[in-house]
Formats: sequence, C-alpha cells, structure tokens
Amino acid sequence: MIPPIEKFREAMTKYRGNLSQVARAFGVSRHAVYDWIKKEPDFGLVRDDARGEFLDEVISTARVVALGIPLKDDKGNFAGYQIPPDGSMLRYLLSTLGRAEGFGEKLEADINVQGAVKTLTPEEAKEFLKRFEEEY
Repeated sequence: MIPPIEKFREAMTKYRGNLSQVARAFGVSRHAVYDWIKKEPDFGLVRDDARGEFLDEVISTARVVALGIPLKDDKGNFAGYQIPPDGSMLRYLLSTLGRAEGFGEKLEADINVQGAVKTLTPEEAKEFLKRFEEEY
C-alpha cells in the first residue's frame, strides 16, 4: 500500500533521498518504492527534491574543502589556514559547476603578479597549478 505523500516526504527528507533507507522505514523493498514513484509522479518530485537538498549540502562541504578554512590573528588579519585549500576539489567544482561560466576542459588562467596580468598557455597553467599545489 502506498503511504500518504507527506509521510513519504518526511522519510525522504530524513534519509536524504536514500531509497534503501526509505524502503526499510516503510518495511518494503526498494522495488516497491520505485513502483510508488512510477505510479505517483508527485513521489518522483519528492525524491528529486530530497536528493537536491542533499546535493546542496554536499556542495557546501565541497566548497569548504576547496577554499580551506583560514585562520585570523587577533586583529582579524589572515594568518594561514586551519585547513588548507584543496586545489583538486577547486578544479573539480570549477569544471563541473562552473561549466556555464566558461570553466571546464579548456585550461587557461590569468594571473596577477604585482599588478601585471599575464595569460598563461594551457601548459603554463598546468605547471603553475602543479607548483601551487606543491607550495600550498
């Protein structure tokens, strides 16, 4: 028997869209949950919404990993990192979430060194990132 949509929504929120856990909560198989979603389109929307909310949390965590957690001194000035930035995570986020903004497979970088901006070739950009990761 298909549960009321609100009970399904509560379970999907609680278990962050994990269908195995939702099925266990209702005492049914995953297949039964898939059948509910197929029979009741609103159940599919609830599933998508719960998974989207979970993905938002994951992206927030990935953002912290990518940017690191800075340390500040008593005056509020940058004093290093409690957790350093992760260049690999930053590149991943830019290549996936930043695709619409022009980030992706093509690797180019403009760097600003003492007021002078230089556009790097893909090879120079890769070398710059490699050195950056080694230093930081």
